[in-house]
Amino acid sequence: MMSGDVSAAPGPRRVIVVEDEALTRHFIVEMLQGAGFEVHGCASAAEAIEAYESIDPDAIVTDIDLGAGPSGLDLIEILAKDAPHIALLVLSNYPILRQHPANAQKQLAYLDKREVASADVVVQALEAALRDEAEEQRVARDADAAIARLSRAQLEILKMLAEGLSNAEIAAQRGVTKRAAEGLIQRTIAALGIAPDDRLNPRVQAVRLYFQSAGIPR
Repeated sequence: MMSGDVSAAPGPRRVIVVEDEALTRHFIVEMLQGAGFEVHGCASAAEAIEAYESIDPDAIVTDIDLGAGPSGLDLIEILAKDAPHIALLVLSNYPILRQHPANAQKQLAYLDKREVASADVVVQALEAALRDEAEEQRVARDADAAIARLSRAQLEILKMLAEGLSNAEIAAQRGVTKRAAEGLIQRTIAALGIAPDDRLNPRVQAVRLYFQSAGIPR
């Protein structure tokens, strides 16, 4: 008999498919189940929100037109706020929908609905969306770790940099000389672990870390 702790193997990734057309919904559900996903099909945005609360999915695949009631993009606007960790794949024949405000909250992955007939294409699109989401989460975690090293004063300096304040403006707000403000900025950048690099502006790198952690303001 084996002793010691044995880590449980990770379970299948959970996906919610939102499509009001029953035949298409069942087709996509079976397609993804065949690829090893745990899949729950929903016919409306309201049903998907209810399922999300109990399932905690890794990804959502949704059509745009869901009949009467909220659309797929309305659903995404809701979930992008409450569940930013979820990968989102939108089925659409209309590239103009990429300009929808939902895209401002979260980078969405799109798949032409005419390609849904190909299981390989759908699975590849979903896998790509999941990889992109995992990378976004890793970047955010790294940024959080870097910013956690800052003192309260350094965090205030970083916020001022993110707001686009000049060295003179930072000095005025801090009530110090411009030279002292420059020293504060340099120490803040160093505390973030940003090394001097002729190819990259350290100030820009610091602001990028701030937005990767806090999110871009809307």
